[in-house]
Amino acid sequence: MNTDKKQLNIARNYAKAYFKIAKSQNTCEKFYMDLKSVLEVLRTSNDLKTFLENPVIFQNDKKDVIYKVFGKDFDLQTVNLLNILADNKRFDVLETIFYSYEKLYEEYKNIVRINVTSAIALNSETKERLTKRLETKLN
Repeated sequence: MNTDKKQLNIARNYAKAYFKIAKSQNTCEKFYMDLKSVLEVLRTSNDLKTFLENPVIFQNDKKDVIYKVFGKDFDLQTVNLLNILADNKRFDVLETIFYSYEKLYEEYKNIVRINVTSAIALNSETKERLTKRLETKLN
């Protein structure tokens, strides 16, 4: 198994476990927003991202930083996931975990993503009609 497939499988397993907890607590959307926000923080703070992904830094030091940065504003289960990733030196798959979780969340909520290509820009009325037609066909 090549590294990309292995990483994807690892990320999917984390996402499935996290989603299972979210479903059991009826917090799927909250967990989705938490993960999305964590990624936004890491994208804007390269130093934090590098610190958390560094395999040389002790896990307890990472956990301290995780708690200080995310502990007050995020669900305890999200902080626990981040701590588990730190313990297992898997912070590098966090973005893939998010996309795997997003897929599970969208399936659960019956959300279908559609890209529309048009020769001309669509006005809001046309977009609304198209949305209603697609909702009718897909539901």
